[in-house]
Formats: sequence, structure tokens, C-alpha cells
Amino acid sequence: MRWSVERASEVYLLYPNGNQEGVIGQEERQVCPLETGTFTLKVYAPGGDETVEVVVTVPEPTPTPALASRSSGGGESSSRTQKGTLHVAVYVDDNGSGACDPEEGVLGMAVVLMSQSDPGRLWPASTDAVGQVHWQKVPSGSYSLLLPHLDHAETLALRGKR
Repeated sequence: MRWSVERASEVYLLYPNGNQEGVIGQEERQVCPLETGTFTLKVYAPGGDETVEVVVTVPEPTPTPALASRSSGGGESSSRTQKGTLHVAVYVDDNGSGACDPEEGVLGMAVVLMSQSDPGRLWPASTDAVGQVHWQKVPSGSYSLLLPHLDHAETLALRGKR
């Protein structure tokens, strides 16, 4: 979202969840809501107040084919499946460093972890303030990591420690 407001005494951005934040008159924000919602910009100015609402429609996520394999192996061990913690960072590499710097994380991006052995098993989540998602106690095996807003998927394997 991008806005430009002149001669305003106060400007507020209201999020669909009811939170609001004071913002400056000329600014840009990247938002990735998990569900359809209305974002509102409230402008208080000497010549009159104004409210602008924008509805952001979020389609239901649809799994896409995996694009690349990050690692091989995985699978399930004997009768007791190993479990681990999976950490994911979603970021825009603004400085071209090839690494996720704290200010590059994407806040609120919908991310879905899908089991390849059971495609009906999904773990939806949303990235935190630094663009990270953490799934705990995930059974070892192969998964697809879906980024529905970007029409992107990655294949990865999670191996439990023995």
C-alpha cells in the first residue's frame, strides 16, 4: 500500500484486526494478510478530515507444484516418527546480500507447510515482525512450503535427530 497526504495534522492506518498506528503523510507498506479485510487510512487535516478504505481480497490458498528440492532423504523412520522444529524466513533481499537482514523480513505473509505424504495435512502460519515462521514438533518427512500470495512453492525435507 502506498499513500501521499499533504497538510495533515495526523494520519492513522487501521488494520483489519482493529489495531491502528500513526503514520507519516507519505509512506509505503507491504502487507500480506491471511484473510480478506479492510485497511483504513484516517486523515485529520485543518481543511477537513477524510477516511479512505481499501478492501484487500485474499483468495483461498491452493497448493502449487514444488519448484525446487532443497535436500534429499527424509522419510519416516520405523514405528516412531522423529520430530523437529522448522524455521523459515520470508524476506525481500533489498540490498542484494543473499541473506535475510532484519529489516528485510516480510511481516504478515501467509505461509503454508504441506505434507507431501498427506497433502491434506496443512500447517498454515503467518510471518512475524522479522518475517519468520517457526513450526515445532513437525514429523520428519518431505514437505512443500507454499507462499500463496507469490504463487511459489519449495520442496524440503525434515529429518528428525536419532
